[in-house]
Amino acid sequence: MMTLARWMPMVLIAAGCAGAPPSAAPAPPSSPPPGPPAAADHDAPQGTSAPTGTVVVSVTGFRKGPGSSPTGDAKGQVLIAVFASKAGFPDRGKFAARRVATHITNGRARARFDHLPAGDYAIAILHDENGNFEMDTGLFGIPKEGYGASNDARGHFGPPKWKDARFTVAAGATVTQNLRITYP
Repeated sequence: MMTLARWMPMVLIAAGCAGAPPSAAPAPPSSPPPGPPAAADHDAPQGTSAPTGTVVVSVTGFRKGPGSSPTGDAKGQVLIAVFASKAGFPDRGKFAARRVATHITNGRARARFDHLPAGDYAIAILHDENGNFEMDTGLFGIPKEGYGASNDARGHFGPPKWKDARFTVAAGATVTQNLRITYP
């Protein structure tokens, strides 16, 4: 029998971020990025002429609790993974086309993914409250941290489906995904 933790978004994406290239590693908590979105171009194609687009991700709905910043921002970081196919979505980070860890500033986490080849994508997110790059779970594998997917897709007794989270990036276009974190 599969536990909830097995299918929850970002379970393995979070573990995948720990092995990400240094440019995708989070900045120290004491130096949150200024207003612009975190760039996730560490694996942008070099020397290719394929048409590309941009995805901007904005995440809101964070809970605040013990350990929140003096400004009231939620603690921890947000792990964002962009998948270019159904393979691995939403819980196998090694299959993500891009991934980044970013801070929460003024109640929002943002990331920008430039130079994505035109095509279909889906996003999985995790509010990694304790910065351990993995989804923490409780009794019966129920998540303790927030999660979500593009188009605010929700699963019913399982993970969100690729077809519900999928969106298209056209050549030269900028697509904005405004996502809201869900807590169990």
